[in-house]
Amino acid sequence: MKRSIVAIALVFSIASGLCAAPIDINGGFENTTVRSSSSLTTETVHSGKHALRLTGRANIKFKPVLTNEFTVQLFSTTPLKLTYQSKQECEDATEKSVALKSNTTKGGFTRYFQTVKFNAPTQLLSIGFIASNAIIDDVSLDVTSPPTIDKKKKTSTDELRQIIREAFLAIHEGYSTDEVLLDDRLNCRFIAHCKRHLPNAGIESLNLALLNLRKSGKLGPVVTKRRYTKHDDHTYAAEIAARQVCQKHDLALDRVLCNPKTRKEFDHIAKSAAPDVDPYLLRKAAVGLRKARRLRPQLVADVSKWDQKITTHRADQLIKSPANIPSRPGVYIFSDPTGILYIGESKDLRGRVSKHLDHSDRKALAHYLWKNGVDKITVELHAFDPESKMKTVTVRRAYESQLIAERKPRFNIRP
Repeated sequence: MKRSIVAIALVFSIASGLCAAPIDINGGFENTTVRSSSSLTTETVHSGKHALRLTGRANIKFKPVLTNEFTVQLFSTTPLKLTYQSKQECEDATEKSVALKSNTTKGGFTRYFQTVKFNAPTQLLSIGFIASNAIIDDVSLDVTSPPTIDKKKKTSTDELRQIIREAFLAIHEGYSTDEVLLDDRLNCRFIAHCKRHLPNAGIESLNLALLNLRKSGKLGPVVTKRRYTKHDDHTYAAEIAARQVCQKHDLALDRVLCNPKTRKEFDHIAKSAAPDVDPYLLRKAAVGLRKARRLRPQLVADVSKWDQKITTHRADQLIKSPANIPSRPGVYIFSDPTGILYIGESKDLRGRVSKHLDHSDRKALAHYLWKNGVDKITVELHAFDPESKMKTVTVRRAYESQLIAERKPRFNIRP
C-alpha cells in the first residue's frame, strides 16, 4: 500500500546563510529536520514563488519508517543525485546514492524522480540531495508499507516448515544451520525473516524448528561454505560454561544455545574464563565438544538436589579476596587456556583452594603454578549444602572421580 509520508513544503527561513526548515509532515512523521553541508538560499522563481537553491548537499532526516520501496519526486533546474540512508534488521545502517531520472520540463524546471526497492522490509532513515547549483521545488516522498500480517492466523506444520526453510535459504550465505544458530548476525537475520510471517513465534522455538528441519533432512544439500576455526586455547572455557548451564537448567546444549536467556548465560560464564575470545568461537567450541561426545551428562545426577552452586573465578582474584571461596564441602577445578589442570575435593573449599593458590601440596600443580603464575588460571567451584551427602568424603570422591574421568585433567592420577 502506497502512502504519502512526507511532503516537504519549501518554506525556508534563512539564518546566516544556512537553512532552518519548517517541514509539512503528512502521515504522523516526527522529528523531521533538514541539515545542510552547503549553502541553502531561497530563490524567487516563476510567478513570484519561492524555491530552494542547493549548492552541495542537503539531508532530510525523519523518524524511521519501515518500507519495501519508496519513491522520491521533485522539480529542479539542473540534474542532481538522491542519497538515502537505510537499515535492515540485524545489519548496520548504510548510505547509498543514485541518479534521479527525469522526463517533463516546464518553466525551466525538470521533473526528477526515482523509485528504490528493497529485497526485505527496511527502515528508511533519511533522504538527501547532491547538486552543484540547483534550484529545487515541490519535493515529495512516498513509501510502500510492507503487507500486514494476521497475527491470529494459525500456521500448519507444513507452512511452518516452509517458512523456516525459506528463511534459512534467504539468509544463510552458504553456511550450515549450526553457523546460523551460533553466529549472532546470521541468527538475528534468520529470526527477523521468520517473524515477518510468524510475528508471535518465540526465538527458541524458531531456532529449534530449524535444527529439527535439518535433522529430518528437509533442507537438502545447501552448505557451500565452511568456517575452519581452532579452539585449543579456549575449549576449557566452553566446557566450563556448557556444563554449568546445561546442568543448572537440565537442558541439552542445543536448547541452551537456542534460547536467548540461557545463551547469554553461557556467553557470560565462558567469557569470564576466556575474556579475549569471541562468544561465537566459544559457542562453536562447545558444539564441537558435544559432537565429540565430551559433554555427556555427569553420572552423579543427585548432586543438583543438594543445593549445589557452581561459580567460576579468576585465580588472581581469589588470592586477593579468599572470602569469595565458600567454606562449604565440594569440588574444585583448576583450568588454564590449554584445558583442565587439576580436580580435587574438600570438606572446606576455602581452606583447600587457598592452600593450592598459596603453595599446593600437589607437586605437579605446584610446579606449574610456580612456573606459569596464576594470571591465566580459572577456578571452577562446585559448592554444596554442608548438611547434604557431600559432607561425606566417599560421596565427594565419587563425584570427583567422575569429573576426572570425564574431563581428563592433566595433573590428576586417573581413577
